[in-house]
Amino acid sequence: MNRFRCTVTITFVALAASLLVQDQAHAGQYVIRNCNVPGYATAPITPWTFSLVANVAAVDNCASGGGFGLTLPGARSMDVNSRASMVIAEPDGLQFQRIRLWLVARLQSTSTGSELHALAAAGTDDYEMYGPSGDYYRPGASTLDEPLDLQLPDDISRVTVFLRCLKIPLKPPNLPCSPADEIPLEVRGAEITLTEDGKPQSVVTGGTLLVPSPVSGVRTVEYKVSDAESGIATIEALVGDVVIATKSLSASCSYSQLRPCPPADEGALAVDTRRVSDGTHPLILRTTDAAGNQRAFQVQLINVQNVESPSADVGDAQPTDPTAKLEARFVRSKRASLIVPFGRKVTVRGRLTVAGSTSGPAHARIEVLQRSGRKERRVGTVKTRANGTFTYRRRMRGPTRTMRFVYRAKGGSRVAATSPKLKVRVRARAALRVSLRGRTVRYSGRVLARPLPTKGKQVRVQGRTRGFAWATFAKKRTDRRGRFSGTYRLPVRRPGVQLQIRVWVPGERGYRYLSYRGSSKKLRVR
Repeated sequence: MNRFRCTVTITFVALAASLLVQDQAHAGQYVIRNCNVPGYATAPITPWTFSLVANVAAVDNCASGGGFGLTLPGARSMDVNSRASMVIAEPDGLQFQRIRLWLVARLQSTSTGSELHALAAAGTDDYEMYGPSGDYYRPGASTLDEPLDLQLPDDISRVTVFLRCLKIPLKPPNLPCSPADEIPLEVRGAEITLTEDGKPQSVVTGGTLLVPSPVSGVRTVEYKVSDAESGIATIEALVGDVVIATKSLSASCSYSQLRPCPPADEGALAVDTRRVSDGTHPLILRTTDAAGNQRAFQVQLINVQNVESPSADVGDAQPTDPTAKLEARFVRSKRASLIVPFGRKVTVRGRLTVAGSTSGPAHARIEVLQRSGRKERRVGTVKTRANGTFTYRRRMRGPTRTMRFVYRAKGGSRVAATSPKLKVRVRARAALRVSLRGRTVRYSGRVLARPLPTKGKQVRVQGRTRGFAWATFAKKRTDRRGRFSGTYRLPVRRPGVQLQIRVWVPGERGYRYLSYRGSSKKLRVR
């Protein structure tokens, strides 16, 4: 009786010896997954290709919870000495390191008496054994519970999973192989670990941050980056060792492909210089690819000055002219202290008088000093009117601070008079957006009062119905940009009831703002 063997074989073909092997000790690593790998979402079979023969077709049932593989519709037979395969090959710059396969082989036929086998092999055309043997000759044998797990040598650049009908020696020819199922070979999930050590390429092309003069506020740095191997994952701008701006391309990355992330990107990062201390700092552009390889280079030194430099000899110098007197008060409170919301403009009125004069000196130059933290700095100047009075206005876009006014004698080197200190306590501010669909409340917002703590700012989202006290239903910590969001499901849905939602920004150590309770947003349950 003629007997043939139908074999499922996994082969690994070596790269040409002339190619250099990457230094794996320094290579970055990432994992791609296809079809239905246990514990992960379904992914397409994008990098796998098919080589088919007569009667054999490709099948993709991944979306319905199955696998991808080779099918013989109607369980038709496969010609002797034929082979159909599924292939994945590594592109230039990438290196296979490990492969895990969750597969099912349905090979044995009970109707023809043919002996059908599956085998894991690697390397050359003589199919030498590599790793654990594939004992799939039993009907329905599989690796679904424990995947076939192969650590691959550096010279393996191609993975082939194939179905093959082999003639058994000393038996009559031309007897085909008949599988037990119309899908004799099915890969439910494939997980491949790859490595690469090529660093991303990047260049800074311009931006308002790249100037020789001092910079302040929010500036831009423009860039072009590329990575031909695994693709670009993130672009970051650092001032010193502080990450100020980040762009993530994760939304464009698909870890079901050999090159998961975009090969290039260009754009501009918004750099908020107020997040670092004044002074000279290196500006660094850092690019990371999908494998975790990084390239960071110093663009230039930047001089951050978000407030003017302190005047010479200001410090805590005492007035040297007992005949001069300088007074200042907030217009709103008519006192030396004031509480204002973030972003509110404050007005100070003062007067300079000199003993023996019926009116103060006209057009005298008054320096405005401010302390927010350890250093006191000059932030502006005003001039007196003919009667010695002056008015100073400033919008409070920073944290709690103290202010004072200084008058210098002629020549500008000697402090003749200084006002008592004025204290401005600034209340935080946040924006909130809410919506209601069914029983689900969606909220998002942003803390506007900055700078923020390094780990983000604590916020509370509160709600109530009319006649009841406010209750906190969500505790959040913002990201580095002050953003927060979430959802809340109402325990009971009562159509017609009006809800009130607000955000509360509590006081916090290291955050030099007073607490803030926002105005309520009204929602009606439908």
